[in-house]
Amino acid sequence: MPCENCGCLRCVDDDRSLFCPRCTGKEIETKFAIRAEANWFLEDYFSGENLIGVLKEYEKTSLITTILTRLDHIAYNFKEKNGLPVDDFRYLPYFIKLIYENNGFGDKRVASPVDLNEELNTLLEGYTTVVETVRKTRDQLNVAIRRDARTVDWSDLPSKYEFYTSERSLCARRCIESMLCGDFGQYPDFSFVVDTIRAVQKTPVDEIDTPWEFGDGWYQLIIQLIAMAAMDEFAGEVFYTDFPETVSILELREFLDNLDACLPPGFEHLAAESTGVPILSAPQVEASGRLAFGEKWEDVKPTVIMSETTPDAHPLLFEISGHQQIYSPLLECSLERDVPRYLYPRFFAFLLQFQAFPLLQNGSTAKSGHALLTDLTAKRGKAAESNLFSILSKRGIECYHSAQLPRSDPHEIDLICELDDGLTFIEMKYFRPPIRLQSAEGLRILAEKFDEKIFKIESDRAPGSPSGKPFPEKVDTWVDQPAHSTFTSLSMAGDRVDQSLDPEWTETDPQLYVVSNVVPPYFTKRNVRFLTDVEFFKLVAHGADDVLI
Repeated sequence: MPCENCGCLRCVDDDRSLFCPRCTGKEIETKFAIRAEANWFLEDYFSGENLIGVLKEYEKTSLITTILTRLDHIAYNFKEKNGLPVDDFRYLPYFIKLIYENNGFGDKRVASPVDLNEELNTLLEGYTTVVETVRKTRDQLNVAIRRDARTVDWSDLPSKYEFYTSERSLCARRCIESMLCGDFGQYPDFSFVVDTIRAVQKTPVDEIDTPWEFGDGWYQLIIQLIAMAAMDEFAGEVFYTDFPETVSILELREFLDNLDACLPPGFEHLAAESTGVPILSAPQVEASGRLAFGEKWEDVKPTVIMSETTPDAHPLLFEISGHQQIYSPLLECSLERDVPRYLYPRFFAFLLQFQAFPLLQNGSTAKSGHALLTDLTAKRGKAAESNLFSILSKRGIECYHSAQLPRSDPHEIDLICELDDGLTFIEMKYFRPPIRLQSAEGLRILAEKFDEKIFKIESDRAPGSPSGKPFPEKVDTWVDQPAHSTFTSLSMAGDRVDQSLDPEWTETDPQLYVVSNVVPPYFTKRNVRFLTDVEFFKLVAHGADDVLI
């Protein structure tokens, strides 16, 4: 939440505490000035066109092939290593888009993929450090503090300011870490939450016949890939493709299956050993597309094949120039002609179908990917209540699930438990993450969702007064009940049983938590603390010192 005294964004210091930079005497740049400077810096000085200049000595096709070789190799290793280098995943396709869009490249060929590592790592560092920091500051996710008021060179923007991570930016990062596990040192806790608290009966991945079943069976992977694509607006230029409304996820899956059938035996070694990318002919791609999409193929084709004329396509196939020998009976000799050929990074493309899931409208026979993810997330949120109740109970924590008072409005509380000798009220709300999560718009959407569901505040997104009482008011009603008042809750078996209000409950100040898969762009509001389910489990398992702020 903004500072109560001056309205400035609160920031996070080295001790992981919140502070107001303005109230502590720091010179904050105005949002209008920083927006103008940042826009110039990103669009004119540190632009993609200028940055890609470090690769200009190389030949285009050689560059694209080398970058795809690296991408397909990390995608091939995804299952065994249980993770992807996030920066490679979100930026390397963007670099390919820039290569297609720009001219003036040389004729030097990349002899081996490792020969390009230095240049690619330089580009990655430029985007993950300089560009990302400036972009977040422009979008009011970071706060810019002047180092020296005399500095006027806009090209020296990164050294002109100190950049502080704001509460908003940190909350966005917490959402990403809830979906991706940003720290592999925390993987045991993350894995436990995914496998237990978020556990749900789901469709086996080999029994998928509908878009809903596809989303249900692959939900966790879909969410992880959404998170990766949501981390940066430049990645968004590649991953947020406008597919025709008639395209369904099942057709896209069939298209990829058809392409797979065109690959020769043993193609996997190219990705496993990072030595190349399979190449398909135009007839192979055409036949695969027409089998999957039928008459729609001509409309779909520009959205699934990236080329110089379609650089905004989803990065599934990549057009390059090839040559074909044809014999001319008239001239009695062989002639060479240019023909399009297509690089197909099979393992990378396999992952991208899950990232594309929320973008697809699925025609008129099913809900859109967005709508399906909303339903599937709600399903997992309901299961999480029961799962967390079971976990807390097995740890010997006194806990009540779906507690209700005996009145016309039962003021239902998802979980009431006794933690650290205190009474804790927990509301569990799971939301579909916004596509552009790490943006001002994505955070605004999250804030509106939590305000509506937790505090019953009407929003422009969903006009009309939300039903029910705000969470803090429901808790007030509970703690105002006389000692030994009766209420009911659900047992482990799912039966509603009678309970009695412990007299000590009325003598303590309760703690209020909202536990979710994501968090709003603030830590607390109206004495309610917001934690991801991963953070809440760490709080229970390891103590408060292991939970941020």
